[in-house]
Amino acid sequence: MRLAWSAMIAPSDAPTPASPARRVNTSSLVLVGVAAMAFIGLVSSGPSKLCTMAHCAELFEPGGWAISPVPRDQTPGAYIPTNNLIADNLDGGALGAPAMLKPGEVVPTWDLVGCEPPCMTNVIVQRSDWSFGFVDNVAFPTIASNTADLTTEQTYKALLRASAAGIKNVDFHNNAEIYGVAKAVKALGRDAFFLTTKINKPPEDMLSPLAAAGYARAQFESDMAILGVDTLDTLMMTDSPYCPVMQAQWAVMEDLYTSGRAKSIGVYNLCEAALRCVFEKAKFKPMIHYIMRHVGMGPDMDGLVAFGKAHGMKHAVYGSLGEPVALPELLSNPTLKAIASLRSRTVEEVAVKWNLQSGFAVDLRLNSNYGASNKLTMPDVAPYGSYCTDDCAVTIHAMASMFKWELTAAEMAQIDALRFDTVPQSPTYYSSGGCPNSFGAAIALAPKESSCPSSGSTWC
Repeated sequence: MRLAWSAMIAPSDAPTPASPARRVNTSSLVLVGVAAMAFIGLVSSGPSKLCTMAHCAELFEPGGWAISPVPRDQTPGAYIPTNNLIADNLDGGALGAPAMLKPGEVVPTWDLVGCEPPCMTNVIVQRSDWSFGFVDNVAFPTIASNTADLTTEQTYKALLRASAAGIKNVDFHNNAEIYGVAKAVKALGRDAFFLTTKINKPPEDMLSPLAAAGYARAQFESDMAILGVDTLDTLMMTDSPYCPVMQAQWAVMEDLYTSGRAKSIGVYNLCEAALRCVFEKAKFKPMIHYIMRHVGMGPDMDGLVAFGKAHGMKHAVYGSLGEPVALPELLSNPTLKAIASLRSRTVEEVAVKWNLQSGFAVDLRLNSNYGASNKLTMPDVAPYGSYCTDDCAVTIHAMASMFKWELTAAEMAQIDALRFDTVPQSPTYYSSGGCPNSFGAAIALAPKESSCPSSGSTWC
């Protein structure tokens, strides 16, 4: 039972290995429909066209399917370390219904017809809802583990669990957690993770562009030495209240990008004014923007997402449960509770799903037990303010299950309409004082007590 490659893509639509893989338009490929036909029985007794080198590039189409070539020497049925793959019956019977594989399960592969060396001859079909699409030719995972404020050991154990669940993207910070990331990379290998981090915010009194550039480069080199890797998948720049400082640091980011040491570059918590500053001298505009977005803020607070999209940026969101603690106002909201109950889900899952279904990549803390109070009340286990039990198993399981269910359009509209005002929040909450409504400006009003266990959160 074999599938002809020509049934899936015509040679004129295929990128060549000499150029980076590009996003393919579904209007020309109709990839979703073709994949669906394949699953219900489309087969070929022989090739209508020979497979050529042009067919060997990796293609992604968000919302449809991803076709990932496997090298010719890959043994069909070999273990592939992820769980978001679709298996098929290759024993000569009819093509069966797709099924989600479990971590560690053996993955059968399909043979392509007519391929000759050095073209790749086996493919696996993967749910592309795990891929956010391309960020400058980098296939960006839709959901990420944010290890903020976890200890080195908790980070390490949580990332082993996340990797087993098929969650590859990890967003980490330059503190204790980076050593946990390094330990996980050493244990599982560089390719087991999509590494995302950021240059720390420069001191607000740093006014020298030259010093700011040196600050950014020094941290990057330090991070790479700790991690023991040559490249990062995504590197982000934070803001400064002083425009020339941001421009100098962005020039460093561009150098790291053009040298290949950062495969994609973006920004973190830049308000519109800060973005305009960066754009003034940028050779490359930021490819992705990390901002805060949670239920109660509305679909596009301050119009920042629309502004970014107009300039070609994609968006990933953090703080799905609120910052700097999981917000009690969110966790106890009657609308969210009703939707969660109807779907046999938790409020936390509904809050995250709202972001995913709104079209964002989601960068998610691995627990709901975070807050400054933990540093005092749990100094042995949460010296940095965050702690989760069982290696963050509950949250990771929920993350891995996010693409198995959907909110209705009516439920999305209900959630869109919610507004919370107990704790002042903004999309660029952790920006410098140069952006409005920053954490620094509102720090006196920011909650410090972890919402666990008073909120009844299941992610504590």
